[in-house]
Amino acid sequence: MTVREFHRARMQTSFIGTIEDEIVLAKTGRTWREWDAILDGWHDTHHDSAATARDLRHEFGISTWWSHTITARYHWVRGLLD
Repeated sequence: MTVREFHRARMQTSFIGTIEDEIVLAKTGRTWREWDAILDGWHDTHHDSAATARDLRHEFGISTWWSHTITARYHWVRGLLD
C-alpha cells in the first residue's frame, strides 16, 4: 500500500470524511463544494497545508479546527496527499 492509498483509506473512515454539507454550511457559511472551488483557485499558490489553513482563517474568519479540516478534506478529495 502506498502512502497515498493509506491516507485515502484512513480519511474515508475518519470523522472528516463523514461531516455532512449542512454542518459545514452552518459552521463556516459555505458548503464543501464552495470550499473546494475556493481552494481550487488557490491551488497554484498554496502548496503547504499549514499556510492554506492559516489563510482560510485570516481571509474567511473560520476557526483553526475548521480551516485545517477543510484543508485536509480538500487534499483528500483532490488526491493531493503524498
